[in-house]
Amino acid sequence: MFLRNCWYVAAWNHEVTRQKMLRRTLLNEPVVFYRTEDGRPVALEDRCCHRHAQLSRGKLVGDNVQCPYHGFTYDPSGTCVLIPGQAKVPSEARVKSYPTVERYRWIWIWMGDPALADPAKIEDFHWMDDPDWRAQGERLQLKGNYVLLVENLLDLSHLTFVHPTTLGTDKIAQTPMKWEKLNTGVRVTRWIMESPAPPFFQKAGGFKPDENVDRWQIIDWTAPAFVRLDVGAAVSGTGARDGNRSRGIEMRNLNAITPETDKTTHYFWAQAHNFKTDKPWMTELLYQNVHTAFLEDLEIIQAQQENIEMRPDAPRIDMTHDGGGIAARRMLEELVAAEARTGLVRCLVGCAPAGKYSEGSHGSGTGFDRPRPHHGWDYSPPLARDRRRDRRHRSVPAVRRRDVRRDPRRLAPLLYRAVPGPDAQRTGPDALCGALWRARQARDQA
Repeated sequence: MFLRNCWYVAAWNHEVTRQKMLRRTLLNEPVVFYRTEDGRPVALEDRCCHRHAQLSRGKLVGDNVQCPYHGFTYDPSGTCVLIPGQAKVPSEARVKSYPTVERYRWIWIWMGDPALADPAKIEDFHWMDDPDWRAQGERLQLKGNYVLLVENLLDLSHLTFVHPTTLGTDKIAQTPMKWEKLNTGVRVTRWIMESPAPPFFQKAGGFKPDENVDRWQIIDWTAPAFVRLDVGAAVSGTGARDGNRSRGIEMRNLNAITPETDKTTHYFWAQAHNFKTDKPWMTELLYQNVHTAFLEDLEIIQAQQENIEMRPDAPRIDMTHDGGGIAARRMLEELVAAEARTGLVRCLVGCAPAGKYSEGSHGSGTGFDRPRPHHGWDYSPPLARDRRRDRRHRSVPAVRRRDVRRDPRRLAPLLYRAVPGPDAQRTGPDALCGALWRARQARDQA
């Protein structure tokens, strides 16, 4: 379940260099990263179009990548510009090129339709390089699905049990939280009032073991997997809940979660603070404490993933603390399904090869004619004559191509009926058309 038309963090900026190309799997796709001679980051499909060798094992020739196997050379747009021993380069000789942006000390990548890539849509992580803040982070490897990590960060009641020596206190799990659905995501808020500071906060804020603090956890999730935590504590009764945080410490825990495969995840995170910013040891202290806690999280989630793989259909029981995580998961599922349906509409209406479709000219009322056998795959929706022959499909409306162009929602009943849900969620437009064809074949053979 991947959302593709969005920005993901692919690497820390220091990981992408000219000295050595970086290979990284993102959303089940191999990608090679490098920098041009002027320092611009480039991301290409790490699979030569010739014999599928890894381009990341090749070498840079100026701003171009040379395949280590047969010397095919690709420019930053993914176009093959040289085939040794062959004067003419076929137009189809190319690999995918992904839009990239360097921002907030990270390299961002757009894995979907390049025409939709808008840098203005990159999530706000300004604390990473804000002069009034200091931040330090890393990339961790999680042997688990990325949604499990999102759920982990949206339900901090686990701090009591997983991080008792660093972040947790007994009162966290006992304190109710409030969640709300925003236009761009989900927010979870918890205030732990008049309770002892955890060991981590005692070190960072100088709170005494017997001193009570008012502690806040304000968590914002935005799709597909960005989680920003506004966390901190102040001496009890000094007005922190009303906005006065002057008697406490304030931090941001910044998380950019990028799927590697269906079962593994790249976890980019950083801890930022706006107090004692002139003390490098404080930045290191905060980083090390959170690093220790996150390793404990990854151990739990990896074990969770192992159980899920043993029985994927095992039921789950939800509790009150799960509200934010459930809302985020549902919103993500809706976005992925909507993107898949939109992609299929684009494939059926605007991206089909010439000759696949034609306007209805024989009074069929569908706007689609079945292609002759030499046209290849039959992507056409059920025809009027099929509906007359098979009464089971009377509920599928006749759809004209020009009507769908005007309003793609006209195709929705067809998509819901003809394309299996799992295919619609995990595949791209081309494969969805194949799923539509398979559904027709199964119906015709029934």
